[in-house]
Amino acid sequence: NAEKVIKKLFTEMLGGSDPVIIGDTVHIGMDEYPDEYKTQMETYCNNIIAHVNSLGYKARIWSGVGKDGGCLYGATLKGDFEVNFWAKNLSGISETMALNCGVINTINNLLYVVPSTNYNFVDYYDLEKLYSKWQVNTVDYNGTKLCEANDSRLLGASFAIWNDIHTAYFGLTYRDVIDRLRGMICLLAEKNWCGTDTASKISTANFMARYNKLSVRAGDA
Repeated sequence: NAEKVIKKLFTEMLGGSDPVIIGDTVHIGMDEYPDEYKTQMETYCNNIIAHVNSLGYKARIWSGVGKDGGCLYGATLKGDFEVNFWAKNLSGISETMALNCGVINTINNLLYVVPSTNYNFVDYYDLEKLYSKWQVNTVDYNGTKLCEANDSRLLGASFAIWNDIHTAYFGLTYRDVIDRLRGMICLLAEKNWCGTDTASKISTANFMARYNKLSVRAGDA
């Protein structure tokens, strides 16, 4: 069945003396399944987490555990895993934090970009606005908290670029994608490293001045 195939793939990619994927964590997906498969998805998710753990890796999943999240709402999840928090309703703030695992803030309405746009996501990140109005532990520009900034479950934040619309169709190259992500690499590094100092000690103007000077890179670097 499908679970056996997926387990075999993970064993091939993660197992043995020369694994394809290195590090200590591997993402196993798990979001956006129809509600009618809720029970099956809970079982499947736990089985894949256990399998990945048995190969020496922590599992990471998309936290579709909110009441509108569908497949994993109300699920009891076991094993060594962490989650990407990606949507206030679909992930569910209280439900995600109740998992008592590591949480990465990847909130979609702020930290997603889709080159050429899709589903109303932006084409470029607004670095100045993000720096001045968003913190690693918040999920909107109004200051709604995922958790407190010093919560030990909060591992940090990450951004996502989704090439939903095939970029070549719009004449975009990988350099165009790099141009969109380089700003977020700088901003997320600063936000994750400096934390709330980015609100109280390091001004937006200070960050943007350093970004505009230091993000200029050598050709093709």
